[in-house]
Amino acid sequence: MRMSRELVTRAHGKNTLFDFYFALAIEKLSVDHEWQKEAELNLGDSFDDWWDAVNDPDAEDFQELYDSPRGLQLPLLTRWQTFLPAISVFLKHRVVFYFIAVQITQREKVGKQLHIYATELIRLMNIRAGNRQPVKGDSSPLVTQLVFLDAFNKAFFGNFFTLACQRDPRFNLPGYFSPLGVERCYVVKRALKELSSPGGLERNDAFNAYFKALKGIPSDGEIKDGNLESFIKMRKTFFDTFSSTYTEHVESCWRHDPKIIVYIIGGDAVLAQWFIRWLIHCEENQGVVENAVSFEFPDMEIEVKHHNTNGDSVKVNVRECMEYIIGKKHAADILPDPLIKDHKDLLYLMAGAEQAVDLFNRETWGTIDYSRLQEMIISKIAIHPAQNQGVESMVLSTKIAGRTNCGEALKSCRVFLHSWIIRPFNKKSLEKKRERVLAKRVELEKLHEEEEHDTNHETETGVPAEQQQSQQQQLSDSQEQSQVKTKADPKVQRTKDHERILGFCDLFDDLNTDIIQLENDAPDEFKLKRKELEQELSSTKSKYSATMLQKEMDIAKKANSKKKRTVYAAEQSSEGMYIPAAVGGAVTLSALLKDQHEAAVDKEIDARKIQLTQPLHKTKWKDKKDLLKIDEHKMLSARPQGLFNPDGSGKMYQQIQEIMP
Repeated sequence: MRMSRELVTRAHGKNTLFDFYFALAIEKLSVDHEWQKEAELNLGDSFDDWWDAVNDPDAEDFQELYDSPRGLQLPLLTRWQTFLPAISVFLKHRVVFYFIAVQITQREKVGKQLHIYATELIRLMNIRAGNRQPVKGDSSPLVTQLVFLDAFNKAFFGNFFTLACQRDPRFNLPGYFSPLGVERCYVVKRALKELSSPGGLERNDAFNAYFKALKGIPSDGEIKDGNLESFIKMRKTFFDTFSSTYTEHVESCWRHDPKIIVYIIGGDAVLAQWFIRWLIHCEENQGVVENAVSFEFPDMEIEVKHHNTNGDSVKVNVRECMEYIIGKKHAADILPDPLIKDHKDLLYLMAGAEQAVDLFNRETWGTIDYSRLQEMIISKIAIHPAQNQGVESMVLSTKIAGRTNCGEALKSCRVFLHSWIIRPFNKKSLEKKRERVLAKRVELEKLHEEEEHDTNHETETGVPAEQQQSQQQQLSDSQEQSQVKTKADPKVQRTKDHERILGFCDLFDDLNTDIIQLENDAPDEFKLKRKELEQELSSTKSKYSATMLQKEMDIAKKANSKKKRTVYAAEQSSEGMYIPAAVGGAVTLSALLKDQHEAAVDKEIDARKIQLTQPLHKTKWKDKKDLLKIDEHKMLSARPQGLFNPDGSGKMYQQIQEIMP
């Protein structure tokens, strides 16, 4: 991504140079046998799949493979929504990206930043397990790991992360889904458990490409070399870490806090009803029944809405869900909560209803008015943001404003303008649409009244019976349709299509009038400064001129015309793939820092049962690392092959650089 962004930067924010390299790579790869041999050797099945797709006009993504990607964003490991889309783009175009890098190495001087990016990409893609040389039929460990993350995003993460950014469908504020948070905690946990269980990945089609890539990973060798066993251990470690993180950061809020668990009464109607029934049962049997284990929830499946980005409902087992949510919590800690105590009368009626009461669907209320309970859900529960989506919304707007590769200053100006125009427009357009919908409904009601009056008049004047019956049926259908439309208040979520475009044009007409008026009223000094700014922005002196751009392309084309390319040492890996300690790899001692790793080092010393001359808390940091070096030296010396040399001799313990934890 850095390599691609650098090409865009060279053209001052334009995609011209990147598009040129992209098209040139496809063109040469289609006819150059040397490139094709390199692709077959280093890219294996990736190249075979790409070759079949670009030569099959009927392929689903035929045209997309020829079109260079847009909106490339630098991925940050701490921001999944930049990292995962970047992985998806790279995997889709990895063959072309590889040969864009090849082109750059032939055109750029060694040591230049773009040359470094290109050679590093080639090196990473050419790394093989056990630091072997690439052979046909093997898989790139880098690509295999990225394919796993992409599959995880498609099968699980993308859906639930997007939901966390969206709003509760019953309201209109992004990130405000607190009434659904408790039950969603279960839905997400169950999906994660299903995916990480034995055979879970194999049953999910999103991981087909991953298992195909695993076939090219060697099964021999050791874990530290990146063999097949290391990849199996990697995914187990990944799911264990993800699950423990979910427990620590998500379950600790939505499931473990008695004050938050009450929010379930604003979620699914059936789950809310059984939660209240459990509370009532516990209250009536104080000292006998306290938690979910002591109460028998029904073993039945229900359809729960609002937990899928595609709008589909999710099947949930009531007993399993409620026992997970309540766990070992005591009803005595929940009953005094004001949300329960102050509305006990309506909650008890809600629990005893034959049909589950949906507080946001009045048709399920029967003869009881639950307005006070509904108001409590809105004012006490729904008002709590599940995350700081207000700030995130501005962050996303800044991302959109910066897609043309502009600087921070221009990006900031753009996002304020975007916010100043778009946000008020969204609100005003909704208000206008609601007014139009209400006016139309009033008009329909008047029309039906007139039709009814005309029908009665014709009946008195002697219209044939068959015609009267037909007219009455039409009127009945029309009235029924009108009643359906006028029963509920107009729930307009947004304007769209031509209506939104026309409204936006009207908004800009008004804005333009205001801007012209402001310009006319502005002092002469401002008008002069504005004219200078317009001239500067429209000038080609500070921009990447067409002549320079063409020169860049000509040089690249000439470098690309070589029959045999130059292979640089930086493209070859001397270290092999990195295996983290959590999977079975080594720990570099020089990378350990006292303020971050001392607790882990103490645990490692305890696990190795190293004899101490003084307590650990009194031992200096350097001495602790020396203890590990000495112990590692002893273990290596005890091996049949000795430390490093066939005769059993080796380095002194002071020269030990890494340990196997």
